[in-house]
Amino acid sequence: MIFPREIEVYYIIPAIRREIAKTLKESGHTQKEIAKLLGVSEACISNYFKSKRASFVRFPEDIQEKIKSACNHIDKQCLIRIVEDICDEYRNRKLLCQLHKQLDNVCARCKNVF
Repeated sequence: MIFPREIEVYYIIPAIRREIAKTLKESGHTQKEIAKLLGVSEACISNYFKSKRASFVRFPEDIQEKIKSACNHIDKQCLIRIVEDICDEYRNRKLLCQLHKQLDNVCARCKNVF
C-alpha cells in the first residue's frame, strides 16, 4: 500500500522541481545555480533534463503555466510556497487520486478523502 503523501514526496514534488528546473534553465540559469536553489545535486538536475528522473508525472498545461509564472521571482523562501500551492492544486483537482489508482491497487470504496 502506498499512502497519498508518499506519492507526493516520490512523484509530485520531484516533478514540480523538474518543471521549475526547466523553466530556470530556459531563463539562463546554470545547472549549478538551479541545484543550489532547489536543494538538490547537479546530477539530479541533469537527470531532470535527460528525463531520467521525475518523468512519470505530467502536469496539465495550466499547472505548468502556474509553475512557469511562479519562477519569475523565485527564491528559497517562496519555493516552499510554490511547491505547496501546486501540491494543493493537484490534490484539489483529484489528480492525486488518479495517480494513486495508477500506482497502487486502491480500494474501490475510496472516497477521495485526500
